[in-house]
Amino acid sequence: MEVFPIKAIPAKYVKLVVITPQSDLVHLSEFQAYFSEANPTAIANEDISIPAAFRLAQNYPNPFNPTTTIRFELPRSSAVRLDIYNVLGEKIRTLVDDKRDAGVHELTWDGKNKDGITMPSGVYLYLLSADEHREVRKMILAK
Repeated sequence: MEVFPIKAIPAKYVKLVVITPQSDLVHLSEFQAYFSEANPTAIANEDISIPAAFRLAQNYPNPFNPTTTIRFELPRSSAVRLDIYNVLGEKIRTLVDDKRDAGVHELTWDGKNKDGITMPSGVYLYLLSADEHREVRKMILAK
């Protein structure tokens, strides 16, 4: 466990972050403390878990109808794009194309293309692009 003072607030306030490695996550605990001559008193506590690496999880449920959830993990703030493709390699829809903070994110795909048309049953691929990281998985839409 490592403890880092983040910033000193004038007079008697201090902000600390405690970093604890936990398997594939890094757990951050942030504390603000008020120090008096007699006793320190914690006045705020925020726990945050940040993934240690980029990861694209298998969608669930799979097979699905009519919606599925896609989860991905970012170890740092990143430019993220998540696209859905059919087995011919044709792009069906982009679910996200923007900057996302570090952490665990979930998106829902409703089985529709960019024009709102429900896609037929079949195998689809989803591609996560985050900074230099690329990862693809397949899913099945079953009607």
